[in-house]
Amino acid sequence: MGDDSYDLAVIGGGPAGSSAARRAAQLGLKVLLLEKRAMPRMKPCGGALSEAALRQLGFELPPALINSQIRGACVHYRRHASSARVERRIAVLVSRENFDALLLEMARQAGAVCETATARNMTRQDERALITTERVFSASAVIIAQGAAGNLIRHVRRPGRRSASALCLTARIAVPHRDPFAQSRDLVDIHFGVVKRGYAWLFHHGQYYSVGIGGTLPLPAKRRISDFLHKPGIRSAAARRGALAFGPAGWRAARAGGRAHVAGGRCGRCRRSFLRRRVGVRDPLGTDCGRSCGAGDRPRRPERRESSAIRAAL
Repeated sequence: MGDDSYDLAVIGGGPAGSSAARRAAQLGLKVLLLEKRAMPRMKPCGGALSEAALRQLGFELPPALINSQIRGACVHYRRHASSARVERRIAVLVSRENFDALLLEMARQAGAVCETATARNMTRQDERALITTERVFSASAVIIAQGAAGNLIRHVRRPGRRSASALCLTARIAVPHRDPFAQSRDLVDIHFGVVKRGYAWLFHHGQYYSVGIGGTLPLPAKRRISDFLHKPGIRSAAARRGALAFGPAGWRAARAGGRAHVAGGRCGRCRRSFLRRRVGVRDPLGTDCGRSCGAGDRPRRPERRESSAIRAAL
């Protein structure tokens, strides 16, 4: 194969894309990973990783990347609230820019070729996919891990109706000198009833709060997040200085065509692949991207699962 020809091309360098690329490279494939933005980069996300997600990583997360260790939750519904703690850790909070940069670097160390470039288009030529950036790359199989707003998602999912999409608005707020949530730093704060078919959150990262609100469209985001930020405890100028970012997410299922698979937690579901297998794509860390499964099948144990996109490239 030429320099621009690969067994597998992964579009998107988030957790799903980087983990899929790392796993494929460890299996001996020639892998290309395309990420449009240089790492580290800001990402609209609360930054929570469950213990199940940590197990799928396949390595121990460096302690320096862990901002907080979570042992419970406080769940709110309008005027009601209930909290619970357990002795064991159930999740950790990380800054996504640092976490994503680590995963991409580990994919590079595993042997994946990592390029900072935007995939503008993808076409099919015989049994291979052609990905166009400033150059044209060729691959036996492609994993699309751009997230729901990616420009190549159309190859595996029809555009959803506006009512079937979601909007997420997030902010980082510096923790004030008198921290009103100091006693609940090990809890995730979840608020239901704030928006239709959605929720709001407050995660304590130590140096800052990750605050967000998400729900189905139409979402009166500005008014809702303003109301939420002015809850008792974070009514301060720091809240108004929080940097905001948008992250739309379509939920509509569709049929996939070509040797294209999709990974990531916000990409909907694909019902059919080029290999004539049903494909499940709710794979936020990408290690099980495009695994074959029957409709309604229970997922197998993570250590026994393998990506059908990787198998196709093999």
